[in-house]
Amino acid sequence: MDQVTECPQCGAEIGAEEAFCGECGEQVAEARRPVRRARRKPRLADRYARYGHEKNIQGGRTAILAAAGIEVFLVLVLLVLLTQLSDIPIPAVQEALQTVLYIAIAIELVIVFIYVGLWFWAKSNPFAASVTALIIFGTLTLISVVLNPKIIFSVIGIILLMIKGGIFIALIFGVKSALATRGKARGGPAYERGGRRPPRGGRRPPPGRRPRLRPGGGPRRGSGGGPRRTFR
Repeated sequence: MDQVTECPQCGAEIGAEEAFCGECGEQVAEARRPVRRARRKPRLADRYARYGHEKNIQGGRTAILAAAGIEVFLVLVLLVLLTQLSDIPIPAVQEALQTVLYIAIAIELVIVFIYVGLWFWAKSNPFAASVTALIIFGTLTLISVVLNPKIIFSVIGIILLMIKGGIFIALIFGVKSALATRGKARGGPAYERGGRRPPRGGRRPPPGRRPRLRPGGGPRRGSGGGPRRTFR
């Protein structure tokens, strides 16, 4: 149980050992209107839900690495094909295929670096990184199927499609969990995220000079906070 006091001027919460309000600068001589706030303990269902979201987000990051691994495998396949070009007897065809393979290898390496960058980015922004990886991965898979539809009916093509399907599903779950945790972080109150509780009314008063407290208590009601007038 944390005991705090409320500022008599702006209503912001002040610690028990603080002498001035951190929002408006009001001097607090003694505790006023003590407020007791119980610390919120997370329920068991919330813990399981949070664990599930974190697991899915981590699975999304792993799927990004798996997508990068597929591209590395394709780079190795292209390098093997590049070594087999010496068997082609026609030099012009050999040079043309060599140029095409070099371009394909360069494109695959760029995609690998993009996936690795998305994996690092997913540590700080899992939602944006997962969405970007999902779009890139789905687009590349669709292009490969359109350019070579016969690969679907081969053994290697079926294996690759199964692996890509698992990666696609993991990325979708990662996006959903990242979106859920992102919404909770934005929708929760400020004091639950470590910030200050907003004062009553939703708007903070403009900073300025505030009247000092009288020795016996706060400012007099109805006087507007100004100094007391004495009449002789």
